[in-house]
Amino acid sequence: MIFPWLALALSLNATAAVDFQKILDGDVGCFIELDAKTGKTLREYNPLRCAERLAPCSTFKIPLAFIAFDSKVFATTHDKIPWDKVKHDRPEENHDQTPTSWIANSVVWVSQGLTSKLGEPILKRYLKEWNYGNQDTSGGLTNFWLASSLKISAREQAEFLAKLFNRKYPIGDQTFAKSKEILFNRALKDGSKVYGKTGTCPIPNSDLATGWFVGVIEKGESRRAFAMNATNKVKREGFAGPRTKDRVYEILNDN
Repeated sequence: MIFPWLALALSLNATAAVDFQKILDGDVGCFIELDAKTGKTLREYNPLRCAERLAPCSTFKIPLAFIAFDSKVFATTHDKIPWDKVKHDRPEENHDQTPTSWIANSVVWVSQGLTSKLGEPILKRYLKEWNYGNQDTSGGLTNFWLASSLKISAREQAEFLAKLFNRKYPIGDQTFAKSKEILFNRALKDGSKVYGKTGTCPIPNSDLATGWFVGVIEKGESRRAFAMNATNKVKREGFAGPRTKDRVYEILNDN
């Protein structure tokens, strides 16, 4: 039997063992993890950075998925989304999609089609109801979340996800189940399931970028919401979002 005080001590020791500076390897970033039920901060690295609002980039696909299902734009997780016939840099974008592949492949043109179809009034209503960052869509209907007007901090990301997965918003069971299904990322060694999304925000006129990985870790009735972002200080290979995701799994000791 593990007594509560011992479990807490073990948890604190595990947290202390995380070398965030080593994981970031010279990049500037932060990590925050909350108890989704209570909203209590379980651990946080670099609070000032976690309070800084940045563009959500592709992590905006999380609220957008819920909005799309809730508004009946998507009916199922395997709806056919016809390719726009525009040649994109990444081959995985150059074919028909489904809601599942949209998230898995992080397909920007699907997001832009959704925001155009939903329209600004609907989008602004959800952003206001969910208190999502600064709720600013003035940067353009197909661009406001892409290093434009919409900004959100890592702490706000985690707080939003904690409430979302703790069913604090008026979202139907089917909407929740379908959205959650397409956001599944992977199972951890302890059997927990991770739901989340990466984001890569290139910094204009440079080889640098900010990477995001935000989501929820769920095991039974236990849920923890997390958010991490990191801006590289030197040019690095690959996309910043997947790199940040790898760092989160390193923090979770699940690489």
